[in-house]
Amino acid sequence: GFSISERTKKFNIFSSYNYGYRGGTNLINLNTGYYKGSQLIGSTQQYEALKVPITTNAARLGADFFADGKTTIGFIADGGITQFNSAETTITYSYDSANKPAEYNITNSYSPNKIYNYSENLNFKHTLDSAGGEILINLDYANYNNTGYQNVSTDYYNFNNTIAAS
Repeated sequence: GFSISERTKKFNIFSSYNYGYRGGTNLINLNTGYYKGSQLIGSTQQYEALKVPITTNAARLGADFFADGKTTIGFIADGGITQFNSAETTITYSYDSANKPAEYNITNSYSPNKIYNYSENLNFKHTLDSAGGEILINLDYANYNNTGYQNVSTDYYNFNNTIAAS
């Protein structure tokens, strides 16, 4: 990222921008046995791979105008966009009570999301006297918007690799 500022006797102008990336991966293996009393009636082995790449862009822009030694007028605008597109594949193998393969399924999911947020501030400050009396006015506005969806599909297979159901 970067940050820029410039200050004179009458103005203060500033701006910044930052970019971030974070990629995460979860790998999970689960083995589950199903029992009726002490008798095994079936089991599953499940393998899950989840990837979550996240990108963030954030910016700020602002300025102050020093009208005189007692009065300042300023504004600040902040904004950001965050995007994360999680994708997951899960394979589940099912076995009968004799530990013979029965079937397996593959589930794929994709969930892209975008978050937009921004805020704005207008401000006014006037010092009334040397005792510290002030008039302060702040006008603020903020907005947050999250858009996304989930796309999940599961295919069921026999162990001869023919599709049993979708």
